[in-house]
Amino acid sequence: MQSIRAIMDTSFLIDWTKYDKRDLLFSCYEIVFITESVLNEIRTEVPLIWVSNLDE
Repeated sequence: MQSIRAIMDTSFLIDWTKYDKRDLLFSCYEIVFITESVLNEIRTEVPLIWVSNLDE
């Protein structure tokens, strides 16, 4: 069976963190890739905190 994967871009990441059910993303996708270049573009704290807590 093939896994379902996604690649997150900066705009989506920033907007998605404002959504109260943002963790549903990980019930839809087995793996979500966030590249270093996307993380380097983020200038606000909320998206960075959310990404840093994903493994917890």
